[in-house]
Amino acid sequence: MYQNKLFVLKNKQTIFQLKPKNQLIEKYTSDEEFNYEVVADKLYLFSKQTGIDVLNAENFIFEKRINKYNSNINSNVIIAIFEDFEGNLFLATENSFYIQKNKESLLKPNLYIDKVLINYKSLDTINLNNYQKKLHLNSFSNNISIALNSNVFSSDKTIEYRYKLGDKFSPWQAINQINFANLKPGSYQFVAEARFKNNKNSSFKSFSFIIKKPIYQEVWFYIICAIAFLLIAIFFLEMHLKKVNKRNQKKIKDLEIKNHLQTLEQKALQLQMNPHFIFNVLNGIKALGNSEKKQELNETISSFSVLLRSVLNNSRLEEISLKEEITTLKNYLKLEQQMSSKNFDFFIEENLNGIDAEEILIPPMLMQPFVENAIKHGISKINIKGNILITFDVKQAFLHCSIIDNGIGIYHDTTNNSEKKHTSVAFKVTKERIENLSKYNVFTAKEIFKESNCIGTKISFKIPLKTDY
Repeated sequence: MYQNKLFVLKNKQTIFQLKPKNQLIEKYTSDEEFNYEVVADKLYLFSKQTGIDVLNAENFIFEKRINKYNSNINSNVIIAIFEDFEGNLFLATENSFYIQKNKESLLKPNLYIDKVLINYKSLDTINLNNYQKKLHLNSFSNNISIALNSNVFSSDKTIEYRYKLGDKFSPWQAINQINFANLKPGSYQFVAEARFKNNKNSSFKSFSFIIKKPIYQEVWFYIICAIAFLLIAIFFLEMHLKKVNKRNQKKIKDLEIKNHLQTLEQKALQLQMNPHFIFNVLNGIKALGNSEKKQELNETISSFSVLLRSVLNNSRLEEISLKEEITTLKNYLKLEQQMSSKNFDFFIEENLNGIDAEEILIPPMLMQPFVENAIKHGISKINIKGNILITFDVKQAFLHCSIIDNGIGIYHDTTNNSEKKHTSVAFKVTKERIENLSKYNVFTAKEIFKESNCIGTKISFKIPLKTDY
């Protein structure tokens, strides 16, 4: 390239000028192979045989030949020719090196950026002497060292430098190494100048670079953190609301269960004593009084008063001891034996695994409805003597209870009257009370068969074992 003209060397013998539309125009041809170099508006053609032909670079007119016969070079084998920025001509033959110094004095040194270190590592991928873009560095690449140079071959003058990274230049100095430590994030433009000492003319180089902000200083980072914080807050708020709602739902459910249990307890208390049974007892007492059976009358009145007292006392309590429940059952069964037209025996067995019956707690009147059902709708319908077996067994963490009778069977009674309705309702309510005591409760009501004949009914259930110690 010379004065915006592009020249092409073909086969090292012919020089063409490249015109628009890719048109090639022949400018010079030689019989020998050669290379060329443009030096001070001159075209130096050099070969390995004839030396150097000097042509005018503007019109390609031959001006002179330089070889070993008309100069101080000792060979016609020319290897290379080049001119430095000072105008000094360098020539290399096969075995020698020649320098033709420029006689004109340089006004200013040719400054260039020799080396750049970022965090003590050399930046080798980019030449900052002619880099037109901005150099982008991350937030950690903030330690920068810059080495300047200005090689002047023909001058022994001292070269001095100055620089700026902001608005103000540093003083002129001979040091060409510049260090910037811990630069803050931002946009920078580095400008350096070089001159001969005490000379006004100077050359300069510059390049721009940006040190990015750390992630935690970026606006988008704050936005993401705010969004993340908001999402986390919403998440924990939602979890808290779910817990509160779950806790409230549990409280509502517990209240519903408690209310249901209280309703059942109320119904159970209302159904604890069959009115027909009370009327029968009172009629029996009246009959005993008329028959003047004073001892039997006194025993009946005593048992009935104890039974009524225990029923009234227990109705105010959520739990009573198993001993009190058994005492109430015995009084009730004795009165039933006296008042019932059907002769029957009853037995109460306790297998409490060494625990005193007075220490075991159960809801009041839990067994009476089943015992009443066994008498009224079981053994009262058979032709043989009735038997009722009540058992209490402690197994692991449960109290197992059962009532076995030898009646016609719980599903075989076909009578339909108010007494049966009362007993059925009491049976149902008590069954539901048991089932609501714990999720581990098991309630069964089944008939007992022998050779396809129903020989009785067994009611059994278990409740969690609870003691007062």
